[in-house]
Amino acid sequence: MFPTSRSRLVSVAVFFAWLLMPLAAFAAPEAHILRIDPRAGMQNGSPVLTTVVELVQSSSTSDLMLPCAQLRGNAALDCASEQMEKPGATWTAFQFPTDSARLLVKVAGADTLATLSGPVQKWGDSKEKGVGTAWLIAVDASAGMGARYSEARVIARQFIEAMGPNDLADLQIFDDRGVIQNSKWKTFKQRNDLVNVLNAQPGTAASHGSAKPLFNELKGITTDAFSSLGNTQGPAEIPLHQAMIVLSDGAGREDTGSAAQSATVFSQFVTAGRFPEDNTASPKTPLPVISIWLPTASGIVNDAMRNNDQQFMRELSNPQIGGFFDIVREGQGDEKGKKIITLVKQRFNSMYLAHWRVSCLNPTVQQTFDLEFQGGKTAIKGDASFKEVPIGADPSQWPLDIDLPHTKAEADANPIYPGGTLKVYGTFCWGGESKRAEAYFIPAGTKPDPSFSSNDLQALQRAQKNLISQNLRGAAKDANDSFVVFDVPDEDKMLDGTGDNTVVRALVYDNVAHRASGHDAQNILTLKGTKKPFNLLLILGIAGGVIVILLLVIVLIRGGGGKAKRRGAPPAPVVAGGGGYGAPPQGGGYGGPPPQGGYGPPQGGYGPPQGGYGGPGQGGGGGYPPPGQGGGGGYPPPGQGGGGYPPPGQGGGGGGYAAPQPMPYSAGPSAPPAPAYGAPPAPSGVVQVRCPSCQAMTMATPGQSSFCFSCGQPLPAHLAGGGGGGNAPAFPLTGAMSMEPLAPPPNPYGGGIGAAGGPATAAVLSGVAGQYTIHPGTEIRVGRDPAQCPVTLSEPRVSGVHSTLKLENSQLWVRDETSNNGTYVSGARIAPGTWVPVPPGSQLRFGPVEFTVRLDT
Repeated sequence: MFPTSRSRLVSVAVFFAWLLMPLAAFAAPEAHILRIDPRAGMQNGSPVLTTVVELVQSSSTSDLMLPCAQLRGNAALDCASEQMEKPGATWTAFQFPTDSARLLVKVAGADTLATLSGPVQKWGDSKEKGVGTAWLIAVDASAGMGARYSEARVIARQFIEAMGPNDLADLQIFDDRGVIQNSKWKTFKQRNDLVNVLNAQPGTAASHGSAKPLFNELKGITTDAFSSLGNTQGPAEIPLHQAMIVLSDGAGREDTGSAAQSATVFSQFVTAGRFPEDNTASPKTPLPVISIWLPTASGIVNDAMRNNDQQFMRELSNPQIGGFFDIVREGQGDEKGKKIITLVKQRFNSMYLAHWRVSCLNPTVQQTFDLEFQGGKTAIKGDASFKEVPIGADPSQWPLDIDLPHTKAEADANPIYPGGTLKVYGTFCWGGESKRAEAYFIPAGTKPDPSFSSNDLQALQRAQKNLISQNLRGAAKDANDSFVVFDVPDEDKMLDGTGDNTVVRALVYDNVAHRASGHDAQNILTLKGTKKPFNLLLILGIAGGVIVILLLVIVLIRGGGGKAKRRGAPPAPVVAGGGGYGAPPQGGGYGGPPPQGGYGPPQGGYGPPQGGYGGPGQGGGGGYPPPGQGGGGGYPPPGQGGGGYPPPGQGGGGGGYAAPQPMPYSAGPSAPPAPAYGAPPAPSGVVQVRCPSCQAMTMATPGQSSFCFSCGQPLPAHLAGGGGGGNAPAFPLTGAMSMEPLAPPPNPYGGGIGAAGGPATAAVLSGVAGQYTIHPGTEIRVGRDPAQCPVTLSEPRVSGVHSTLKLENSQLWVRDETSNNGTYVSGARIAPGTWVPVPPGSQLRFGPVEFTVRLDT
């Protein structure tokens, strides 16, 4: 039974109400990101992301459909189709404002700014690799399509023939149950394969007597096609854009899931661009849908079910991102197909291709982007829909942003040489934490190790250790977000080439984000190098020192000879006498000046006085007697006689310098020597102890805080309580200091007593865990994290970064980095965050791992 006239009018009203739903024009143009693609990767040494952006201003659909409001039947459909097919009727392309465009990248919760790299190009004008569209063509071959299927095949073939050189296409034909023909993704050169699949289904499929689940079929076709795009069995080159064409009568009438409202859900699904939608690892690729409705011949206006078909097909399209809807009545297939393809490509060719220099990425796979426009004459609505989505880029593979022009200019002006510095400019993400920055220098004649960009952490660690073992790692001495300065290892093996063609190759590594600068032969830092220059100041200093020594030798030779001639033979040595200091010299005071003037050496040189140096209260041939007492030699106080060299105008004796003799003791080795001036004071004086940290003998005061004079470590209170370690006796402040023989005073006419050893060139740590060498000028970290610690200890009780070592002024220093199980020097745990000296020969322990320290000169 056919509907009444009134019901037909209601149906027409519903149809036009559906056409006129978007009543208002957009107040401002809108930007839509259709792809963020990392495949550009590196351009001129900088990390670059490519975006496909549409910037359009939509028109009022209500104004567009006013001429069709009074029409009915096929005339109304033709009018609506013609209005939508007018060029620029529903949308207008808008100029991309490069001056106000900003792409923000969310990194660790904060927005970081990406900048445009190069000119923004129109899609239709670009000749770049990857500028193409992946077309998914879905053709309805269910029995209900009837003769309309042949026209659907005509339009599908037109889309295949219109493919561009960089395009791909996947043709899927479906019936009332599912897909019956699938070409899989084919390239431009494989278009004949697509035509063959189309020819393999010349007519509609047989009906299965069931409802056509149109919504589920389209969703399954979309998910299957785009989730397989880019797999190992398909084409290797994937275009930067994608689109879907649906050719159907829209009749899923008996399927409750294929109502018009379901088409809106499908439109949201493809606009979100996740296939499948619950795959959080899948990149976001919004999909424009071109929905072409082919109504069957059996009544349109008078069939209430057709209203659902119309609305379903219209709602499939998403014109806000480039989708399109059109109506093709019987006999219009060939003509309409060409017009639709032209309109669709006009819209796509108005998109923009923009490259962004992105210095920082979130360390996780999920990324968040926000495209916005600030200022400008026209307000533009940005796109913030790319939230926590993958873009197909591994953050650890994303290269560091090196400013090659400035870095090369710096190296040209100040060539890199062994032992010097390397300054690298760029936009970095370590927030001034210089410990995150490392430089690795490539030995001459070798290729960069690709492991620096590997996901294999063990391979990366092996590559780092290989260069560290060759002393080709440079530590950062200064860094911020725009530059970093490295110490260059003092190794000639990094110099590649000769003369003006000498270069140094290096890569910069962020040991927290695990990102490196370009590591292949094309992108690695290749900078001007030179041989290590002569140190002019050092050479002049050495030459000056030699001259000074020669002059001193000449003065000593000439001065010594002249005095000998004037004064004759030196006096005989003074022999130590008996008890006490003796009486003052005859005549009192100091005698007159020596004959012939001057103070030459005593006759016979500086022989030892007999008996050595007498102790206080004892007679002695030399030494320094107290006031009022006699003495055989040395320097008596004013007004007293004695040996040695009296001041001018006073008398003097003839003693000299005597070699020390061991002092006699009245008790065994552990007993203190006999007091020189009576009984010692109370035990509250200074005591000699052995430092438990450095094993050196030092002094301590009972009852007071004491520190080792050698290493500066605090001394335990129990050591100072009753005498030093090792049975060392306690002495008052003015008492005897040691049982060892006293060293003779220096000879004013000769050299020092034993030249000191040269400066330490390295500190060596030896233990069960291995042997490690620390060189001056570099802070070396010790810990369990091999990416940060050249001295890597696998013991689980060692912290990731446990301690830091440095060799400075011939002294090894250690600083605990707030480790869990502590750092110990000679058994004593040190405070975290403080540099503590490590004496040679002492034990240095990191948690349970112990080493012995040696200094090499």
